[in-house]
Amino acid sequence: MRWLPVFVWISTACCATPAPRLSLAEMALGSEYIVEGSVLGSWTGWDPMHQFVWTHYELSVTEWLKAPTPVERTITVSEPGGTSGGITTRSNEAIPYSLGEQVIVLAWRTPEGFLRAAGNGQGKFTVTGFAGSRDRRLHWSPHTVDMLRGAHAPDELLDGMRLDEFEIYVRS
Repeated sequence: MRWLPVFVWISTACCATPAPRLSLAEMALGSEYIVEGSVLGSWTGWDPMHQFVWTHYELSVTEWLKAPTPVERTITVSEPGGTSGGITTRSNEAIPYSLGEQVIVLAWRTPEGFLRAAGNGQGKFTVTGFAGSRDRRLHWSPHTVDMLRGAHAPDELLDGMRLDEFEIYVRS
């Protein structure tokens, strides 16, 4: 009798425990960088230990709200998952970015040395509204909202917050 290998895909998406929801204060204090910018491009690559593939996003920074050192015009943020060398890895916690998307990112440094949106993506917001408008607002991606569904929610409402209110809060 010949044995054939069997591969089993186990998905935790349907029954995963919701990510702990973080307050803006928790994310801001734990972030190394807080930036406003737009997504210029992306690429994939292995982590330093060559165990996991990551997708890296280059952001053109228009506003540095928090930075520990002299700042450049761009910053790279990363999310777990992607395809490199014909090998694909996926993460249910990865937050998508789109080319040209206007974003605010509260970024902390991962053990691998990459900058990533705080709270498994809770620290990444899409900015809507026209540049210079007083009514620009922050919004979580649908993926983040799904991830937080059922999680304990702090009192503050981040999704839909006005950008100017966010900036005042973070700078204070």
